Amino acid sequence: MEESSQASSSAADTPAHTRKTNLLVIVQVIIIIILIVAFVQVYWENLKFKETEAKAENSLLSVKAYYGIGSKSFTIFNFEPLQTSMQSYISEKNLNVSVYVENLRNGANFGINSREGDFPGSLNKVPLAIIIMQEVERGKLSLDSQIPTRGIIASDSVEIYTNADSVTFLSEPTTSYTNNSALPLHILLENMLQKSDNNAFQILTAYVDKDALQQFLNYVNVDAQGSYNPVKASGQSNRLLSPKSLANIFLSLYYSTVLEPDDSEYILYLLANTTFNMQKTAQLADNVMVAHKYGVFNPNNERIFSDCGIIYDNRSRILYCITVRGQNEPEAVQTTAVFVRTISAYVAKTRDELDTYKTRGYV
Repeated sequence: MEESSQASSSAADTPAHTRKTNLLVIVQVIIIIILIVAFVQVYWENLKFKETEAKAENSLLSVKAYYGIGSKSFTIFNFEPLQTSMQSYISEKNLNVSVYVENLRNGANFGINSREGDFPGSLNKVPLAIIIMQEVERGKLSLDSQIPTRGIIASDSVEIYTNADSVTFLSEPTTSYTNNSALPLHILLENMLQKSDNNAFQILTAYVDKDALQQFLNYVNVDAQGSYNPVKASGQSNRLLSPKSLANIFLSLYYSTVLEPDDSEYILYLLANTTFNMQKTAQLADNVMVAHKYGVFNPNNERIFSDCGIIYDNRSRILYCITVRGQNEPEAVQTTAVFVRTISAYVAKTRDELDTYKTRGYV
């Protein structure tokens, strides 16, 4: 009787066991199919990429065209109306100004007195940051490296702060240095680029390979000696400290020609989040971002204010470098803001006009 009962129980269990086995097989088959499809897709995409790479390498076109960057996009080439408008404003206000503007999407550019140069002031903190990040890439430093701060404090730094509706000039105290024997490298970089802090600048100069710094400045066609020595910034070398030349520093960052992309991105991120918020100061649209650095130099009350940056407006990337002479700092900030606002407005308007080509079927 027990044997009969066990046989019945075993027979009843067999279909359930079989169903579980079949389900497991189906799941395994599905997984295998998914993996095969994924492998084929990756293989196909890799094959297409290699074909594109081969075409781009031997093509007479820009490499960007084969990767869908800028092709059939009607990028902005015509800056003549903008140049005329800015030149009229300069003449009307009797300003002593140098301007350089470049569309980073296609290289179209223009300048107004763009070869006239001056000591760049705190703009020289950007090359210093680039060389510091080279030291990080080489493993000689890390962003968490503790950098001694005592005994080399310069002085309080006057920094520009953008409030909700105004720009103020405040003295940054040295307490963060005097209260700490060392600070992480990333804090010093943030202070130097975001607050234009001279103390951080003085501290970090000791960690820079001077030959590497000179080679970089030579590479971007900027006066290596005049960038850090006001006495040597005058004379024939001025053109190598002009807006046209200083713009090359930002070009190098944007195209990441010297640093790894993540490190160039890091520096531009710091420059896009400074206490001096150009987007607010120039009253730009909320979706516009500006990564920039300013410099102030006031020898014999000559009053020189420079600002270089990149305007990020949707798909547009516009580089500018502006030097204003003969105005006090608040006036120079507002003059620079007017130009940045004018540039941004022209680009947005022209971009909208060019986009209509697509709706008309030209693209």
